Amino acid sequence: LEDIGHEVWSDVNLPDHDWWERVLDGIRSCDLFLFGLPPHWFASDACICEFDYATTLGKNRLPIRLAEMPVDEIPSQVQRLQVVHYDGNTMASFKALQRAINRQPPPVPLPEILPEPPRTPVGELDRYDQQLRQMRLERDAQAAMVFELKRALRRRDQAVEARELLSNLRKHP
Repeated sequence: LEDIGHEVWSDVNLPDHDWWERVLDGIRSCDLFLFGLPPHWFASDACICEFDYATTLGKNRLPIRLAEMPVDEIPSQVQRLQVVHYDGNTMASFKALQRAINRQPPPVPLPEILPEPPRTPVGELDRYDQQLRQMRLERDAQAAMVFELKRALRRRDQAVEARELLSNLRKHP
């Protein structure tokens, strides 16, 4: 998208501190809230909060279906929008995405009084789950994650989740 003249902002690789405020700033400043619909999107409180906030702000929203999924698994508030299938492998897929972007109405200005921002949607260990969904995870981030997850293993309320996250980290490319 950048190669054809679009400025792209993504919440990938944000620093751990103030990450949620940076996400909300990104939503407030965008002209088009373009979001992927991988199968795990619906299980992510952060993704749902981002979508709801963009909706509340009156942002143009364009969902991109990144994997095959039954239409009835897509939430009704997303089904009402034009959903574009993008496989990342064909020029036809890219052109369909480009046409959908070009057909978006002009952006509306932010409301004079901004709505209350959504609360940070993740628990203490959920941010590591979000990081593990990224294809690239820097070595320093991995080391910090191992340190924190080992500490969480000692807490009864976090041990099971920490063990699962460590297992997922071991499988991460």
